[in-house]
Amino acid sequence: MPKYRCLCGYVFHLSTGRESYDLMLIKNANVEDIGNAIVKNKGIDVDSFFEKIDLDSRTVYWCPSCRRLHVSTPDLSSNNFEIYKREV
Repeated sequence: MPKYRCLCGYVFHLSTGRESYDLMLIKNANVEDIGNAIVKNKGIDVDSFFEKIDLDSRTVYWCPSCRRLHVSTPDLSSNNFEIYKREV
């Protein structure tokens, strides 16, 4: 079972991809392109939909304990994350 640990010690269990702390950061332009393709009835299929969603997207883990954001680097397969802590 894949796991990832936050700096605060919280362990993310990443087995299903449906955990509430497992998020995706998607460019607005990608969402707009998909929306336009749907509106214009271009017949976007499931594979094309996910290819467009994944294009330049980032994996984000939101820690429910300390509220840090862990944002993947552009290479999604690298498992390197930039970590951001809430300032307030």
